[in-house]
Amino acid sequence: KQPADPEALFFGFSMGKTVTAMAVGQAVCAGKLKLETKASEFVPELDGKALGKATVHDLLRMASGAAEPNADSTVWTPEQFKEWGRGTLDLEKLITDDRVAKAARGLFSNYMPGEYFSYKATDPILLGLMVARATGIPWYQWVQEQVLNPMGAAHAGLYGQDRQQNGLADSGLRMRLDDWMRFAWWVKRAHKESGCFGDFVRTATSTQIPNGSSPATRKTGKLFGGYGYFTWTGNTTAPNTAWASGWGGQRISLHTDCDRMVVVFSNIKNWMPEVYKAVNDYDG
Repeated sequence: KQPADPEALFFGFSMGKTVTAMAVGQAVCAGKLKLETKASEFVPELDGKALGKATVHDLLRMASGAAEPNADSTVWTPEQFKEWGRGTLDLEKLITDDRVAKAARGLFSNYMPGEYFSYKATDPILLGLMVARATGIPWYQWVQEQVLNPMGAAHAGLYGQDRQQNGLADSGLRMRLDDWMRFAWWVKRAHKESGCFGDFVRTATSTQIPNGSSPATRKTGKLFGGYGYFTWTGNTTAPNTAWASGWGGQRISLHTDCDRMVVVFSNIKNWMPEVYKAVNDYDG
């Protein structure tokens, strides 16, 4: 509805995490990173800190083991949020700060990388930093060359970054609606391809770590039983689907056993269960 129109830029919020996963996959397949690469290898500011021990594989699964500073998955303080709005926040300093980079505390001991699913901005933002350093080009440029160009983006969009060109890799992408559709179709095509990137996409859209043991134990994604690579899986209403999911009611569903996709943008999210049911019926 208004004021949205065909030329509007639709904010994907955390659907940008799935875009980040695909850009990381391209870096892995290009030999710039390995799934076993530890964060401290490319971000030495994390050397000796808990977050520095997390691997690319851990980070893609939201299993870095790092702290959970805020209940809403963000990691900045109120003052840092104001700095972001003023354009003065340095994302590298944010992610490497001890408050963010320390280990999360479990019931009996600190969580280790790979041990525990915890949905937060830390992991994708850190991977954006790592890819930029591994490739030697700014994150936004890597996303342009390895995701937006291959998918055939037809229009200009926006990507949030700080003044050091560190990308807001957890949520920074705005595109026209038809380009979000192109992204979905590009991922679906890759899902059927052989080779490194096809293997990566199939892994990314399948469960790599459980999201708690039941909806009652889940802090985030109550209707999803699992998580792939920055992509939700195990939807309780629509089996055989993987989801890019945004904070304000944005969704892309990818059926893993057919070519059907659904792209949804909304300014409310309380009717998402109805979307999941519609996707399930569409699959049927």
